[in-house]
Amino acid sequence: MANEFVHGTVGTSLTQAEFEGIGLHVFNNQATGDVVYASSTTQLSRLAKGAANTVLVMGASIPAWSATLAGLTLTAPVINGSVTTTGLTLPAVTLGGTVTATGQEIDAAILDACVAKGTWTASGTWTIPAVTLGAAITLNGQNLNAGAVNMLVATTGSGKGIAVTATNDGADGAELNLYQVSASPANSDTIGRVTFQGKDSNADATGYVMIRGKIENVTHTTECGSLLIQCTVNGSWNDALTLSSAGVLAVDLGGSGSAAQVDLFDDYDDALVLKQGIQQNNRELLADMGILDRKDSGSGYMMKVQPMIRLLAGGIYQTRQMLEDTVTNLTEKIDLLENKIKLIEG
Repeated sequence: MANEFVHGTVGTSLTQAEFEGIGLHVFNNQATGDVVYASSTTQLSRLAKGAANTVLVMGASIPAWSATLAGLTLTAPVINGSVTTTGLTLPAVTLGGTVTATGQEIDAAILDACVAKGTWTASGTWTIPAVTLGAAITLNGQNLNAGAVNMLVATTGSGKGIAVTATNDGADGAELNLYQVSASPANSDTIGRVTFQGKDSNADATGYVMIRGKIENVTHTTECGSLLIQCTVNGSWNDALTLSSAGVLAVDLGGSGSAAQVDLFDDYDDALVLKQGIQQNNRELLADMGILDRKDSGSGYMMKVQPMIRLLAGGIYQTRQMLEDTVTNLTEKIDLLENKIKLIEG
């Protein structure tokens, strides 16, 4: 039978003998690297050598060569060189040293209780789910980029929000900087705003107050800025107060009431005729004088507080007695001048 282990030569049968020889027991067909195994309880057979890089594994009853190790436990193995897989599923692994990756990816992994260090570089878009921070984040001069949407900072605490703390020992505190990056800035541009928002009776999100920083003059070396405060009136934004670069404060004249005229005079009878004569046009007159400003949008006027105060201080609220005293004083001065002229002529 092929591959059986047999006598190479047949000699005389002896009852007992001691004999040594080379090549007397051979396979009828063998090659270097072949192995001998027991194919049964009474027979030794030959197993031809396996292919390069194969291992001898035990099948159901006889050994065989295999290119894989299936179902084996490797205890304290030393693996060197490159390990190539076509899909490797690892159970729980306890690492005893550093794992160095050279550009490889870890795909669909769960990292539990890991310590990250060094520099992490993202390739493409890195989408992070909900994260609970256990310590401070140091930006190191980097930006938080929200793209084309708002960056929301949500808090469940009453009266809580964003707190900016300056920890230096200098005399200048923390800064909230709203910067509008524009390739074509223009006068009246809004370069930053702070909106105070809440819900209305219909549970709709509603803006109630807005503070706007605006460009008053965009010209290089003569730049000027202004401040605008808007309040919601009957569901629409209304310019309530402006502060110019020169410090002129203007408030919405509509806030004083719905009357068409500006109450420039009091009820003294010496002002009644004059009041009736100009009350239909006095807003336009005051606008021409620079005391009122016509609103850029909507209708109505903004009253400049300081010019109006100067106008009032100039005598617009004179009483009848003050006017009569002024006339008497002027009359006396005229009489004195006439008497001096007569003396000179005489």
